[in-house]
Amino acid sequence: MRVKTSCSVIALLAGAAPVYSQGQVSMSDYSSSFTIQIFNWQPVIANAVELSYGGYTTIEEMGTSPNLQLNSPGSTAFAPGSALGTGYSVQLLAAPGAGDALSTLVPTGPVITTWYTPAGGNPTVGLNGFWYSTANVTISGVAPGTAATVALAAWDNEGGLVASLAAAQGFGGPWGVSITGNVDQLGGNGVRPPNLPSSIESFSLVAEIPEPGTMALGLLGASAFLFGTRKWRWSKIS
Repeated sequence: MRVKTSCSVIALLAGAAPVYSQGQVSMSDYSSSFTIQIFNWQPVIANAVELSYGGYTTIEEMGTSPNLQLNSPGSTAFAPGSALGTGYSVQLLAAPGAGDALSTLVPTGPVITTWYTPAGGNPTVGLNGFWYSTANVTISGVAPGTAATVALAAWDNEGGLVASLAAAQGFGGPWGVSITGNVDQLGGNGVRPPNLPSSIESFSLVAEIPEPGTMALGLLGASAFLFGTRKWRWSKIS
């Protein structure tokens, strides 16, 4: 009976070990070492960056905002009033190891829909474009003290109807992803999870850009329509 009980305890501990051996990273924004804003689409993109994820491509405004609330204000001029807030979602993208390509990262951890608000509500700080979260995100397959590659994804959740980045991409709504960054030593096992890497910059959302084949078909269709219209007009005049 004692042997049976001991075996049961060992089995339970073996099953629990993987849970506690996963590395973690903090998802907080507006912290002492990580502060970025996320913005909606920009009417004029000065610092254009093209990024691809999930088979879709986006062109975004990228760089640090001159917001004086930031620890290190930048010079990238995002459109006034375009900072995100209620109605948008943000989620971590991650993969084991440092220097992984953006395309290999997978959605990880909770979808965050709470943002700092300019007035009223909770939390209230008077800031736009900063999400609010105290979550420590577990990155599967990465032990504490080791490295992971991370990025951020954000999208218009259409009032809660669009629950993921993939859904936003398929729906054709505004979405965006950040550049990647490395977390050298993940937390866990009593070590406090680190903040997201400061190499990740503020970025904007832009709707999907049609693939070259789709654009070519569209141009051919428009050309055929114009040619047909001109031919009909010429016949009518003759």
